[in-house]
Amino acid sequence: MIRDDTFVVTLRMDEVSFARLDVLRTRYFPPDINSLPAHLTLFYALTDEQVSRLPAAGTGLAVGSIPLEFVRPILIGHGVAIEVAGRELSDLHVRLTEVLGHGLTRQDRQPFRPHVTIQNKVTREAAKVTFSGVAHGFSPWAGHGIGLDVWRYLGGQLAPQLQLSFV
Repeated sequence: MIRDDTFVVTLRMDEVSFARLDVLRTRYFPPDINSLPAHLTLFYALTDEQVSRLPAAGTGLAVGSIPLEFVRPILIGHGVAIEVAGRELSDLHVRLTEVLGHGLTRQDRQPFRPHVTIQNKVTREAAKVTFSGVAHGFSPWAGHGIGLDVWRYLGGQLAPQLQLSFV
């Protein structure tokens, strides 16, 4: 079980992209385990001390919004995600990694593969059906990252802790 002193950092997206992705997440994510709206996770398990460094980094992390490209649906084992691309997003992740310093978990040290999960923890067969349905007629679109959201684990649930805006 994840401890209550652990934090998740996600990228806040523009309203149009968020709404489009949240509709998919609400439709396909098992409701009994869907504790967050649509999001793009940057870091999965930070300490309080690491999170305390984020506000000090402030506007040095990004100036204005970050261009994003919502590329295509992808299978992620027992689920489906929308792949996200953007050089400035990758640059932001590198800068955040530098700000957070040593002590990142193994998961947070893995190569950054940005995506928004719209379904998870289902059978592979169910994921393939969802993937087929979402891929049919999918059109890539451009959006923007507009800030960071920090969530705290509390009793197995995630609660909003901090918001940092780029714009």
